[in-house]
Amino acid sequence: MISADAYLGICHSAARMAGWRLTDWVPASVTPSFHRAGLERRGTYRVVACHATVPLPAIGESYAPRQAATFTPASEPRLAAALTTVSRLRVLTAAELATPLASIDLSALAAAEHAQIAYWDPPDLAALVFNEWD
Repeated sequence: MISADAYLGICHSAARMAGWRLTDWVPASVTPSFHRAGLERRGTYRVVACHATVPLPAIGESYAPRQAATFTPASEPRLAAALTTVSRLRVLTAAELATPLASIDLSALAAAEHAQIAYWDPPDLAALVFNEWD
């Protein structure tokens, strides 16, 4: 588990290290269950998200809450390296996030989680981890 304050500090430090600027911050709540930091660099916008329960950070395209159905992974190697340096967390890559759900072992999940997956039908890991399901 990673607290909102801890992840905000990680995002600030990593952004500065990689030449990005923090533009907005949304801590995890019931939904979404992930922290989200908006970053900007030379007119390019990215989101750095991290699931609150399982500290798995990832970089995505700009994200507008409740306006986009999915988290769209983005590749920013310098930013990913800064996140890892600052936090020692392994950043999920765009390729990992694009892994089809059918290829992932979900046997450790609870029955309630399987019911949510069956209902929402996420196509890949990104949609499973970074969602706004109710």
